[in-house]
Amino acid sequence: MSPNNTKTAILVIHGVGPHKRYQACDDFARGFLDVFKEKKDPDVKLKHLLKPRKERVQSCISLYTPGKNGFIDCYEYFWDIHMVHKVLPSEAWDLLEKASKNAKDYYDNLFKDPKIVAEITDLDNLLESPLFRKRKRKKKEESGLEFRPDGYLRLIGGGTIFIVKIIPYIPWVIKLLELLSSIQVPVVSQVYGVLSRLFKALAGSFQNQLEKNFMGDLVRYLDMDPRSKYYETRQKIINGAVEELCALMDDDYDQIIIAGHSLGSVIAYDTLNRIILQINAGKVDKNKADKIKGLVTFGSPLDKIAFFFREYISSEKKIQRKILADMHTFRTCSLLKATEDIEDPDPFYVFPEVRWLNFWHPKDFISGKLDLYNLSEVPPKYVGTVRKDGTKDGNIRIDEGKMKVLTAHTCYWGAQQGRGTSKMQEAIIIEFFS
Repeated sequence: MSPNNTKTAILVIHGVGPHKRYQACDDFARGFLDVFKEKKDPDVKLKHLLKPRKERVQSCISLYTPGKNGFIDCYEYFWDIHMVHKVLPSEAWDLLEKASKNAKDYYDNLFKDPKIVAEITDLDNLLESPLFRKRKRKKKEESGLEFRPDGYLRLIGGGTIFIVKIIPYIPWVIKLLELLSSIQVPVVSQVYGVLSRLFKALAGSFQNQLEKNFMGDLVRYLDMDPRSKYYETRQKIINGAVEELCALMDDDYDQIIIAGHSLGSVIAYDTLNRIILQINAGKVDKNKADKIKGLVTFGSPLDKIAFFFREYISSEKKIQRKILADMHTFRTCSLLKATEDIEDPDPFYVFPEVRWLNFWHPKDFISGKLDLYNLSEVPPKYVGTVRKDGTKDGNIRIDEGKMKVLTAHTCYWGAQQGRGTSKMQEAIIIEFFS
């Protein structure tokens, strides 16, 4: 499609917070404008527009060229208003431990067949992740790779691993010392006091690690238990994204692109799945939904958190497996294959024309290549990863610039003020505006 006559809406969904309102819109629009002027149209300008919404007014920034009919409107979905940026260590522990077990069950089963590993997984890429390691002992039929037993707990930080390994034993030691301290032996009482203070310090360090990084927001958002007091937070965030996307579908646009950073990519993915269910239930007009042409994820943890919201269900539980698979059906390729003897709803619409680009940097430990999703079902125009069968998918590795681990997660927004890279913006222009 030519940018000269195409009416486009881009919905930007920010990542982990706290964020300020319109911060993501500003970052995306400025980075995109710089590249668009250089690569496509030096005369493009910016305009602030106000769009009517139910019981409110929505702002957007429009990229347009005087005398031309086409334009690109950049919107922001600000979900941070619903989020509480604190999490109890026990809540994080339970969720991370559960997700690690689900992931280990899945990969242990998968890695038993080297042929399957070769088809769907880039082993070199997985070894760059803190979640995997080379198997120390292996049988002939097993892969040389394994999922680390402490799995997702490693995403919080290096110091956490020490905390994780020692915490399970501390309560037992303290109970023993409490018993011995009742005998009023001075040495035991002193040791008990020291270990109690150590336990509090470790718990405080664990809490500090959570609040410094993305895990706090993930724990809140990925709480899938409907009985949880935090489940409502997740529902509010998804419902708000669905409402915003449906409003764009009602507007006069030719194409809609959803761009999600970090946890925002998970929200974007969940939103598409929610709309798929609503389309197939007759609540959303399929013709309007066809305006959605692109999904752009960057700094995305979708592969890493797949096991948070999808438990590993054994193959004999066919009905449960099928229902859960259809709730997260958009481009999944291997995690929860549905049983073949239970039919899909007829017809089952799954956004067959949406092109998916995923941008990741090797030093961004939150993101990575998406192996658990099919990014080649609609082949991208932009050259992504070439798989062993010769097909291209939408995984795009970014290596430009001297990125540090602390800044790699935010490098995708553009080369503003000498930081970051414009590769994502260039790819979006080639993919959707050429």
